[in-house]
Amino acid sequence: MRLFSCFIKVLFLVVLTSCSSLAPGMHLKYGNRGGQRYVLAKGMCGLPIIEIDACLIEHLRCERAAQMGIYPSSFIDGESCEYRIGTGDKIAIFVWGQPDFNNPASPELFDMPVKHTVDCDGTIFFPYVGEITASGKTQSELRRDVSDGLEPMVKSPQVSVSVEEFRSQYVNVMGEVLKPNVIPVTDVPMTPLDAVSRAGGASPFGDLKHILLKREGAVLEINAVPGLAASFGKLPVLRHGDVVYVPPRVNQQVYVLGEVIFPQAVTIDCDELTLSQALARAAGVEPFASKPSELFVFRVEDNGDRVAYHLDAKSPAALVLANEFVLKRQDIIYVGTYQPAKLNRIMTNFLSSSRVIADLSRAVRDIDEVANDRFYSNDDDDDL
Repeated sequence: MRLFSCFIKVLFLVVLTSCSSLAPGMHLKYGNRGGQRYVLAKGMCGLPIIEIDACLIEHLRCERAAQMGIYPSSFIDGESCEYRIGTGDKIAIFVWGQPDFNNPASPELFDMPVKHTVDCDGTIFFPYVGEITASGKTQSELRRDVSDGLEPMVKSPQVSVSVEEFRSQYVNVMGEVLKPNVIPVTDVPMTPLDAVSRAGGASPFGDLKHILLKREGAVLEINAVPGLAASFGKLPVLRHGDVVYVPPRVNQQVYVLGEVIFPQAVTIDCDELTLSQALARAAGVEPFASKPSELFVFRVEDNGDRVAYHLDAKSPAALVLANEFVLKRQDIIYVGTYQPAKLNRIMTNFLSSSRVIADLSRAVRDIDEVANDRFYSNDDDDDL
């Protein structure tokens, strides 16, 4: 009899183990195709599993470094530090040693440069030379043109040209900045980070890691975090008509789920957020129910591929790798459930159901007893 009782108990445990999928909560299922392990999911072909190890960490680090400062050709081709004059700019021209060409009508101002505004047709008028095309030229090119025009009258004229007011070119700075504004383009090269600074800087809700630069229908995302700008190489130089947009810091989160103490959405509010930092913000893994060997990071890559990064964190030493694995926004961190914890939840549900059934049975029995007592009491009354 004792052997039979032990057999029944063992059989019961085997049945529970085989039915662990009946446990409440999420469950991981795996597949294998051509030597590649997958996390199976209904409605998807499966997420390929990529192991998080030292080689992967180094590969991802090199990949990020290779992408730093690399921008499409439309944002870097033809970049020049020289400012090109445009319509509306105010130009100051001074001819050295020749007061007649400076301010002949005002002798007291003969040593002051003459200021000219570029007309709508892109020209300026200079005395004794006539109309000179200025729009589209640099200051040195315009100086050469003025010198050539004065050559018949002055031997080797010494001419200086400068832009007094920059009024022809501008960029728009919008979004989460303190002072959204139209900022003029000058002869000093300006990057998106410079433009944001001139607009009062980003607001507390501005996301400097994902600044959008729009140019001629194309959009470029730029990481201009001050602490990273130097390592991200040379930022693009802004041109006339560019739009710099600082987006709000939304969707800058990763999600920590599964067997952790406090499942939650963790905001990426620093330059980088690593896997170990995200787990720490969730107060760590559940000590009595987690399965650290099933630590996954589910991610949608920039090219649209869905992958599952896996870290076997049974040893605390694995947290060194977790501390070097940099998360991306919208990553999902999932910690699997320990098998005995699943069995415990099945037993809990089973015992709860059994208790409910037992309570119902007891209630039905009590009702029957009450009904029977009343029936017999009525028969006794009839006999009397």
